[in-house]
Amino acid sequence: MEREVYRREMNRIERQFAQHNLEKDMAADYAAAFSKADAGARVRELKSANRALLVLLAVIAIVFAVVIAVY
Repeated sequence: MEREVYRREMNRIERQFAQHNLEKDMAADYAAAFSKADAGARVRELKSANRALLVLLAVIAIVFAVVIAVY
C-alpha cells in the first residue's frame, strides 16, 4: 500500500514538473516569436533614425557653408 501511495505522489510531482516546464517553454516560445516580429519594426525604426540624422547633418553642413560664404 505504501508503494502505491508513493507512486501516486511521484506521478503528481511529475505532472507538476511537466506543467511547469510546459508553461516555461510556452513563455519562451512567445517571447521568441514576439521578439522576431518586433525585430523588423526595430530595423525600420533605426533606418528612419539614421536618415533623419543624415538630413540633419546635411542641413548643418549647408548652413555652415552659407555662413562661410557670407563672411
